[in-house]
Order: sequence, then structure tokens, then C-alpha cells
Amino acid sequence: KSLGAKELLPRSLDGKTFTINLPRQLNLQYIINGSSCSILETKSPEILAPEDVNIDEIYNSLVNLPVIPQDLQSRLKSIKDWKNTMYIPFVQSSMEEVDINGTKGYASDINSLNGKAQDPNNPQSAVIWYKDGVFYGIQGQGCKEDIISLARAMR
Repeated sequence: KSLGAKELLPRSLDGKTFTINLPRQLNLQYIINGSSCSILETKSPEILAPEDVNIDEIYNSLVNLPVIPQDLQSRLKSIKDWKNTMYIPFVQSSMEEVDINGTKGYASDINSLNGKAQDPNNPQSAVIWYKDGVFYGIQGQGCKEDIISLARAMR
């Protein structure tokens, strides 16, 4: 209520505790042939609550908080299976959909995300994808094709 929410947490939660579990993440930094590269791996966040509390009602309350931007709220609400789906922001004008070993991913030149031209002497690229409950991301020096190849080589 204090944040201006109109959709409050479920009454069945009164006097009970719920937790939003934000899993640990693995972040590796590599230098490959003189170029730096960062690899991120993490699992999806989850809501944990007593059995008699409807977790969907908690999710809906949190997604509707006025502190969450309207466009993000709309996207989060549009996810039909929020327990098994992770929202990955897709900037259509600067990201390209790619295949990472049968899984949909998104790749981009880093500078294009910021509206700048890629520096041909120091290209920066990234790729992100989500598979089997795990979110992966690779960012580093190199052209987009090199970063995508690295993603496809991961096991």
C-alpha cells in the first residue's frame, strides 16, 4: 500500500512469510588471445511461499507495483507461464535473434545498444539466451559472430 499499489498481496499471506529467491550467479572473466570476455550463468528467480498461499497472486501483486515501469509491467503480465519463463529484454532495432544449439538467443553489438557506431578497432558484442531454467550471457571484445561461436561452443 505504501508504494501506491492497488493490487495488494493475498490475504492468505497475512502473518506468513514469502521469499523471492534470486539465485547466485556465476560470472567468469577470461582473456582470450588478448581480448577480454565475460560469461554469466544464473537460474531464474523464484517465489517461495507457504503451501496454502497462491503464488500467482503474489506474482500479480508484485508485477503491478507502481514502481515497475508500465512497459515492463505489460511484458511481465503477458508471460503465460511465468514460473518457467524468463523475460529477456529485446531491443529490436539493435538485437538479432540467433540460434544457440537449438535455443533462441539474442545477439548485439554493444555500442549499437547505446546508439553508437561499433568501433572497428575494438568491437564489443554480446549474446544472451535461456535454456532449461538457466540464463546465459556472454559479453566481450570481438565481433558478434565470434561471441555467437563462443556461445555455441559452451557445454
